[in-house]
Amino acid sequence: MLVTILGNSVVIISIAHIKQLHTPTNMLIMSLAVADLLLGVTVMHFNTLIAFFFPCSVMVGLYTKILLVAKEHLRKIDDSQKNSNERDKGVVSQRSERKAAKTLGIVVGVFIFCWLPFFHTTYSLFEVFIWLGYFNSTANPIIYALFYPWFRKCLNLIVTLKIFNRNSSYINVFATT
Repeated sequence: MLVTILGNSVVIISIAHIKQLHTPTNMLIMSLAVADLLLGVTVMHFNTLIAFFFPCSVMVGLYTKILLVAKEHLRKIDDSQKNSNERDKGVVSQRSERKAAKTLGIVVGVFIFCWLPFFHTTYSLFEVFIWLGYFNSTANPIIYALFYPWFRKCLNLIVTLKIFNRNSSYINVFATT
């Protein structure tokens, strides 16, 4: 996301600021960069939140549920041990522990059965393809940097803050010096 936002910002600033770059072709490139920038700022941001935080919050909630069930079973075992007399203590404790272990095993097994498909379905594959599509917005400024020397010169002007110098919009970015 950061490369998408920064890279497309450099494209927009370069073409908007340098008068020599005000050509129909570059205006098309700038409009594409604006669309890619908006995608990086909005869509990629929200999709990241959904893709990472939603499954994590679901998992935290479900693990919390399992832990609460386990805690409740352990509390019941502890209560049954306190209420039994010393002679029956070993028998009750051993039967209760087996029951709790069996119940927890079933709870965890059902949890895995119900949620494993959620994380290994075509939804995951769909997300991969969505992010591959988003990568196009990241790749465009990289392509410009590789194929347009003027882009690299503009990037240098922006990074070194020379773009704020007087008359910087009239710099000849096509000059080889």
